[in-house]
Amino acid sequence: MKRGVIIAALPAELRPLVRGWRRRARGSAEVWERPEAAGGWRWTAACAGIGRAAALRALAAAEAAAGPADRIVSAGFAGALTSDCVPGRVYAPDVILDGGDEGGSGVPAALEGRGTAGTPRPLTLVTADRVLSVEDKVAFRRQFGAHLVDMEAAALAEAARSRGVAFACLKGVSDGPGDRVPGDPSFIGPEGRLRYGPLILHALSRPRDWAAFLRVGQNSAAAARGLKTALLAVMDDTA
Repeated sequence: MKRGVIIAALPAELRPLVRGWRRRARGSAEVWERPEAAGGWRWTAACAGIGRAAALRALAAAEAAAGPADRIVSAGFAGALTSDCVPGRVYAPDVILDGGDEGGSGVPAALEGRGTAGTPRPLTLVTADRVLSVEDKVAFRRQFGAHLVDMEAAALAEAARSRGVAFACLKGVSDGPGDRVPGDPSFIGPEGRLRYGPLILHALSRPRDWAAFLRVGQNSAAAARGLKTALLAVMDDTA
């Protein structure tokens, strides 16, 4: 039986997909197992927080629960660096860059030509070590030539490459190039967990930003629904 593993940062990114799956906690990670196998494949999903280290912890927890992965899928929300990527929609990047590398070394992330009509190809995602401001988004677009930004995919792409297993990436866009996302480091705990208390207090203290926060929330909800559809298609294609 082959094993596929889907890794995201937050439960909200996976919630529409894993409804009805078996859930268990493994350390700081949440792990869900798809009840039924298909075509010789069994799928597990996991999340353990935001950032590279948390993504690798989630991968370790998923493999501890279900065995070594034969395919790793990085899924979840991403920010758009260009207007080509529309908030609320899901995209499959072709190349993953590590924003921590001065040269921006890349890993292919092919989904057999799967993509969104009108999207530039190749579509590039860069992994950052922090939530980007609007000004940072402009700088990352210029430096890396990327269309999307997240905080986990590069670590998972490198893990897949080092193991010699297949890798894929699916990202739903939560915020556009001009959207300001609260990025204070205090909003993310030491293990990559989102700290909702400080985040909510920050939002409540800035009434002028409420419309923007609401827009990002609506985009994220649409992206999570789209991720469910796209991930199910990937699982069915693999089977």
